[in-house]
Amino acid sequence: MCGPPGGACTARLTGTRAGRNSIAGTGLPSDEMNGRRAHRMGTYVLSLVMVAIGVALIAQALGGDGGGLSPRMLLGVLFVAGGGARLYVQMRKSGGA
Repeated sequence: MCGPPGGACTARLTGTRAGRNSIAGTGLPSDEMNGRRAHRMGTYVLSLVMVAIGVALIAQALGGDGGGLSPRMLLGVLFVAGGGARLYVQMRKSGGA
């Protein structure tokens, strides 16, 4: 129950009510796991953005006068490799691959 108005309110979940929507083995309600899903989705999206930036840099390097060994080409390859590696690790970690 809650105390007087403006006071501290402490309520405890007990017994089966706390375990009804909990994640197996953790005792945490499933609603508290949204942070992990948000982090996983953010990693996935930013990895795809890194790959897209790398492809754009490579396309600019090949389309311009820079040639094959320009700094833009090197950065593009590094962005593609970094984004691809992050995607690979994320997929292996979550069991998606």
